[in-house]
Amino acid sequence: MKKLLLLLLLIPNLVMAVLKTYTIEKIPTNISGAYAKNFKCISHSSEIGHWSTITFNLVNKSSKSIRQPYLVVYDKDMDPIDEKFLGNMTIVVNSGKAFETFLKSYRCEDVTHGIRVR
Repeated sequence: MKKLLLLLLLIPNLVMAVLKTYTIEKIPTNISGAYAKNFKCISHSSEIGHWSTITFNLVNKSSKSIRQPYLVVYDKDMDPIDEKFLGNMTIVVNSGKAFETFLKSYRCEDVTHGIRVR
């Protein structure tokens, strides 16, 4: 009984709340023919703060290879407020790559996301 009571007292400190999840089917990029699909953003919160986990597939149906993709974060006025470099890589024509990343201090419901590639 004491173990159960101790466990019940600790659970609220261990629980991480998922605040909001949203999915966007397709997000265009700055290159025609390249886009992110199945974009999913999950907001998390705990006693140490909040953050977002983001997953998506970057698809390249353009006429040239993609290098250096960035995830861009915009505020509600569509001003860029942050960007995250996703790595040096080459995504050749007619291919794609899956990404998973996280953003500290941003909840999905507070920002809008975009994808920029070079």
